[in-house]
Amino acid sequence: MKRPARHGDSLWSSREWLRPCILGFLLVFLPIADGCFTTINAMVLRESEITNTNEVRTYVFCPRSDFRIGKLDYSKKLYAGQEMIPLRPNLHMKCGDSGERINQCTARWGDVLVDGTHYYGVGSPDTVLDNVVIEGFTFSDAGQHMAWISKAGSITFRDCAFEVCTFYIYLC
Repeated sequence: MKRPARHGDSLWSSREWLRPCILGFLLVFLPIADGCFTTINAMVLRESEITNTNEVRTYVFCPRSDFRIGKLDYSKKLYAGQEMIPLRPNLHMKCGDSGERINQCTARWGDVLVDGTHYYGVGSPDTVLDNVVIEGFTFSDAGQHMAWISKAGSITFRDCAFEVCTFYIYLC
């Protein structure tokens, strides 16, 4: 039973303010909803726990998702946004269950949107990026590179678009 308010009580001294804050946080930042991912960070976190990349891993992203990828500071650390999309062997990413661009998943704004290098912690320089498939994504407004890929392998972008490309898709 709730006690009556007394002189000097404030919203901060009771814990009632916590309930709407937690609910709001879950609604805004919940990484998985209805069986699909709502953030790139949730996929990156799950991928960081995987050591055996010989098995295919499929990540379905929620339709109508807009992923603002972070920028790089002068020391090449990511800030102000989500993680870059890391390419790893046997990684499949799709927008919606069908993996079609009409589902409207967009990755934008970051200096590097798709990372296929070892510079940002994606395996060793010798890792081969075989069987990587990205379906139904639109990549837009990259600060430097839409995709930076320096590893050998088989990478397929199916029904994807690269828009407002003022810089490069860098393959070496």
